[in-house]
Amino acid sequence: MEKYSFEKIEIINENFSLWLNKLAKDWGRTIEEVALFIGNEEITNRTQNYPKVAKTLTTKTIDLNNFSKAISKCWALGGRFDSIHLNSFINNNIKAQDAINNFIREFPMDDSEAAIRIDNFIHIAVKLGFNKKEKGNDLAGAALFASTILTSLYPTRFVDFRYNRWEVLAKKMAYDLPPLKDNYGAKILWAGKFAIYICETETYKNIWPTEPPNYDKPLWVISGICWKGLNPEKPDIELPNPYNDGFPEGQKKRVLHEKRERNRKLIQKAKEIALKKDPLLCCEICNFSFKKSYNMLRDGFIEAHHKTPVAELKENSKTKIEDLALVCANCHRMLHYYGGNKTLSIEELKNILNN
Repeated sequence: MEKYSFEKIEIINENFSLWLNKLAKDWGRTIEEVALFIGNEEITNRTQNYPKVAKTLTTKTIDLNNFSKAISKCWALGGRFDSIHLNSFINNNIKAQDAINNFIREFPMDDSEAAIRIDNFIHIAVKLGFNKKEKGNDLAGAALFASTILTSLYPTRFVDFRYNRWEVLAKKMAYDLPPLKDNYGAKILWAGKFAIYICETETYKNIWPTEPPNYDKPLWVISGICWKGLNPEKPDIELPNPYNDGFPEGQKKRVLHEKRERNRKLIQKAKEIALKKDPLLCCEICNFSFKKSYNMLRDGFIEAHHKTPVAELKENSKTKIEDLALVCANCHRMLHYYGGNKTLSIEELKNILNN
C-alpha cells in the first residue's frame, strides 16, 4: 500500500469541500443535507445487496444460483450488456464456480500480487462470457464484475469500478490518474486507494454520519457518490440531519495506517455553541467568515482544529469543546504545515499573521 500522504488528503479535502459547498448553495440546502442525499439510492443498493453477495461467496461451496440472484441486484452491474455477459458467465457452471473460487481464495494483501490475480480473473471471465461477438472482449465489463465481487468481500479496500466514472471524480479532486499502461487490476486498486483518501478528509469525517445501515461502510458511500456523478439532481424532499450526544475520542481505526479517530458529534456541538456567540462563525485566527464571504444561505461551515493533536490522544480519552478551535481551511493547513515537524498553537499562528 502506498505511503500515507497528509498533503494529498489536504488537496482532496479542499476540492471535495468546494464541490459540496457549491452543491449546497445551488440546492439551497445545508452541506449535511447534501451529504445525506447525494448518491443515497446508490449507497442503499450497495448496503442492501453487497452483504448478500459476500454471504454467497463465503460458503464452503459456492451456489452459483444464489450468487447470481444476489449480484444481479447490484446496480453497478445493471447495464444491459453487463447482465447478458454475467448470465453467460454463470451458465458455464463448474468453470464459473472454479474461476470464482480461484479468484477469491486467500486473496493477496500485496498490491502487485492482487493486481495479477484480478487480471487473471478478468481474462477468464472474458473467455466464459464477457465478450461481444460484434465488438470483441468486454474487458471493462469483466473488470466491473471482478471489482463488485471484491467490494462485497473487502469493503475497506475495494470499490466497484468503471474507469470513466472514477476518472471524472479524480480529476475533480485533483487526484493523480493511474498510468495509461496499467492493466485493470492496478486501476481497480488505484480506485480503492482514491476512495480511502476521500474518506480520510476532514470534510468527509466531519459531515458524513457513521451509523448503519447506510454509512458504516465509507467506501460504499464514496462509490455511490462516484456513480451518481458530479451534477446530481437537486432533491425535492426534506432529509433529517442526524445528531447524537456523547463525545468519546481516540479509538484506533485502521484505514491507511493506524490513526486516532475524531468524533464528528463533538465537532458539530462545538459549531452549534460557536454560532450562538458569533452568527458569522469567523475563523478564530484570521476572522474569515465563509458565510459572509460566500453569501452562504446556511450556517455551520468551518473546520475544527484539535489544540492537542488527535495523534497524541490516549485511547478512550475525552475531548472537551474548549479543546477545539474553529478555523478556516487556510489557517488549519498553516497550523499543521507552517511549523514544520510540529503543530503551531493558535497564538503562534496569530502572531505570524499579524507581524
